[in-house]
Amino acid sequence: MPISPLLEEIGVELDALYAQFVPLQEAYQPVHYQYFQGILTPQVIPEDGNTVAPDLSLHPSDQAADWISFGASLPGMMEFSIEITKYSGLEGEGWVSVATVIEDQSMWKKGKGFGPESRDFDWINIGNIDNE
Repeated sequence: MPISPLLEEIGVELDALYAQFVPLQEAYQPVHYQYFQGILTPQVIPEDGNTVAPDLSLHPSDQAADWISFGASLPGMMEFSIEITKYSGLEGEGWVSVATVIEDQSMWKKGKGFGPESRDFDWINIGNIDNE
């Protein structure tokens, strides 16, 4: 099934963010002995091409670094939400950046993994949302 123009457009934006995140993670990991984790931002997931401002001050409770101190430059208004999670698997440590968007009452996610394990996934529809 072909993806929508909105998801295609977001995919291009994600490629630029991934290119930005890689050197930031490469600088962060040796200093902090782990990869940066970025809390989902914006926390209100954008719908149908509408934009929401990200909150760059978010950080996990066990990590002092937020998006700003990590060095991320996110758009001022976003058509999707983004998060970064770290993993420790059998083959080693890595991280995954996941985008989430709602389009036509369906939640979509796309992820790109960096590290020894393949954690990439293209746009997947994880189900309809209930606004009631």
